[in-house]
This record gives sequence, C-alpha cells and structure tokens, in this order.
Amino acid sequence: MQQDIASGAFVEHVSIHGNMYGTSLRALEDVNREGKIVLMDVDMHGVRSIKKAAEDPALDLRVKCLGIIPPSLEELEKRLRGRGTESEDQVQMRLKQAVVEAEFCKEDALVDATIVNYDSWSHAYPILRRLVTAQWFASRFSSTNQDV
Repeated sequence: MQQDIASGAFVEHVSIHGNMYGTSLRALEDVNREGKIVLMDVDMHGVRSIKKAAEDPALDLRVKCLGIIPPSLEELEKRLRGRGTESEDQVQMRLKQAVVEAEFCKEDALVDATIVNYDSWSHAYPILRRLVTAQWFASRFSSTNQDV
C-alpha cells in the first residue's frame, strides 16, 4: 500500500493503530463510471485530500463534503458517557477533536453543508437525502426513482 500511496493511487489515506486505510482513486473512478454516488466517512485531512484530487478535471470527480456535528459539546459528552465504551481520556480527546471538527465544518470552504445530528437520524436523514438527490446530484436522480 505504501508504494501505491507514493505513486498517487490513493486519493486519501490514514494510519490508525498501525493499520493503513485509504480510498483508491481507481475505486472512486469505477463507482463514478457506474453512475453511483460514494458516501465516505473521512477526517478533515481526508476531505482536503479528496477535494484536492477533485480539482483535476481529468478525474471527473464530483465531490461534496458534508459535516455532521452534535448539537452541543454538552450533548456529545452526554452521549459518549452514556455509551460507557470510552475511558475518561478518550472522552476528553473526542471532545477536543469535536471542537476542531465543528470549527472546520463552520469555517472551511471545503465543507459544502453541515447537518446538526440531534437525538436521532429522523431529523438528519431527510436533510441528507434532499442534499444528495435534489441539490448536489439531481441529474443522477431526475430520470430514475432510485433511493439514496
């Protein structure tokens, strides 16, 4: 994978706990050729890498970035503690990262829209669906009855 990263075969990549993860340019091109839409969960660095790759007109990547944020840090902390899966250090780290990510979503021109994830996806999903089908990729849905 390191050789592929060095040669530019990956549009984004990250090392987590010693394991490499990434998205190959070829995979994105294949899905794009099929007329499908890719939904990815990437960090801020991944967003920057993907948006930069999309600047190349030869790739024909139509990239949109959606930030999903909690309604407040207090609510995020309540959710994290309620799960009972994170240590105190992990909770504090996640809260600090949430501040950085929320600022990125609010201020960075790379983020095309932001959804506040209240208590359930019943609020956020219709917004996501409308963004994808009616605004960002309307041409892909206008002649079909596909669901997102």
